Amino acid sequence: MISIQDDEQIRLDNERFLLDVATGHWKSRALNFALEAKIASHLVNGSKSAFTIAKEIGVNPEFLYRTMRALSSLGIFREEEEYGVFSQTPKSAIMAESSPSWTDGLLFESHDFTYKAWTSFRESVKEGKAMGPQSLGYESVWSLTEQNPSYAPILQRAMSSFTAQAINTIIRETDFSPFETIADIGGSQGVLLLNILKNNPSVKKGYNFDLPITIENNKSLVSQRESEFKNEMAKFEDVAGSFFDSVPEADCYTLKYIFHDWKDEKCVEILETISKSMKPNSKIYIFDSVIETKNQPNGFVWLDLHMMHYVDGRERSATEWKALANSAGFKVESVVSLGMIGRVILSKK
Repeated sequence: MISIQDDEQIRLDNERFLLDVATGHWKSRALNFALEAKIASHLVNGSKSAFTIAKEIGVNPEFLYRTMRALSSLGIFREEEEYGVFSQTPKSAIMAESSPSWTDGLLFESHDFTYKAWTSFRESVKEGKAMGPQSLGYESVWSLTEQNPSYAPILQRAMSSFTAQAINTIIRETDFSPFETIADIGGSQGVLLLNILKNNPSVKKGYNFDLPITIENNKSLVSQRESEFKNEMAKFEDVAGSFFDSVPEADCYTLKYIFHDWKDEKCVEILETISKSMKPNSKIYIFDSVIETKNQPNGFVWLDLHMMHYVDGRERSATEWKALANSAGFKVESVVSLGMIGRVILSKK
């Protein structure tokens, strides 16, 4: 039997939970500042006073101390017994890692553009279309990227960081050895494709296909690629274009976190474009979210809201993946969740 006192505590806990959700932007903004100011890098060699760090980076000492104190309540930094002194934690240590790293993704998701875009969320729900970029004065996130050259590399590095986290799972759970040629559509910096080539030496050719601006930016990666993937570069090729126009011919097409950028109608167009270049036995391997649960904590459903509001995209359940494939003249060979990412394999009907 639940007592009146227990009832009151449950109510209080629920109120606090809702308040924590309501003030989530406080935490995101503080984290973004800490990331951009590279606060964690000042603790790599040991604990240090926030007042000393403030002098080194040119900010107000008291305000920095209070910011770090707040973040330490989340396990981001640890405040020591000595007043104003902080040390690294496993969470803040991640923030001290140099690019490419998970920090790139955190910087992108907490970026001023992303934050400001959410001010029009109610308009998206009302109108039934993505209004996020219009909060920033742009028609779409793609025009935002095109008109802000400094933002494109931030987006690219973020996509690569998300890929890096998923790569081990994709490589471990997927056999690419049956294919001689692989085209990674929307492959950004080519991280996924290079790792596929590295772990599947029988693959003879890999095409990293993306927009011209992305392929142009990739020219700065030549030395890095040669250092990390020397044996694979002879089989690797960057190809510029649009997946609404044409794609290279290949035995296998991989698309990681591409379809969640688009509504169903656009996804059908992408699949129809790929279909024109496919061989009779070619396959499409989609690596994207597969929503499986209801009424439980689930990052994919929040990512779904972000994609809905920001780019008119969506995350999908197994049923929705099958309906999408059928609309484009494909059949689904399998839909599986691999944990942090899902895999959908398509072939022509």
